[in-house]
Amino acid sequence: MAKEIIHSPDRLRILMIPMDNKGCGFYRMMVPANEIKRQDLADIQVNFGWNWQMVEWSHIIIIQRHSDPAAFEAIDQAHSLGKKIVYEIDDFLQAISPLNPAFNFWSPMGPHLGRALRLMQKCDAMQVSTPRLRNEYGLWNPVIEVMPNYLDKTIWDTPAWTATHWDNYYKKKNDGIIRIIWSGAGSHYNDLQLIEEVITKFVKNIQMSIFV
Repeated sequence: MAKEIIHSPDRLRILMIPMDNKGCGFYRMMVPANEIKRQDLADIQVNFGWNWQMVEWSHIIIIQRHSDPAAFEAIDQAHSLGKKIVYEIDDFLQAISPLNPAFNFWSPMGPHLGRALRLMQKCDAMQVSTPRLRNEYGLWNPVIEVMPNYLDKTIWDTPAWTATHWDNYYKKKNDGIIRIIWSGAGSHYNDLQLIEEVITKFVKNIQMSIFV
């Protein structure tokens, strides 16, 4: 039996439909939904797909990076019910590098990019992560708000360091070992290429100093 969704007539009701539960889906849909709920700003539901009981319950539907043909009919049906729809995107789809694993999906030669742009036009508004994206997508939908990416403090905040933490830090800082940490996914290969020459020279200089 489906869970009954209780209506709160005097409160805003938001339905979020993430594309996935990975980086974009988590940080731009699920984390904001949790914060809205935590601050009791609105009633909110998160669902991976068009649950029509939830659609009927909602006032606003936020869809993330949709490009499938079924979304056209879903948006039309939601509009017929008086719902407002926001298209959420934090990627510049028209400029994805061929080296990015997602390029085959969003290639200008394929169907997904064109469908995504048309879906943006059908929505009542858009939500993007940067002013640059607001400018780029303004041709497709003039109603665009910028919601920057943020880290969730409840996840990333760490306890205050003790004297032992600082002692360990300074021991590593002065132990003569240079540590280089890279944090990124396969879609950031181009970022590594930008610093490849510098890192190569840096490593060679370290090796030379060792053997002098």
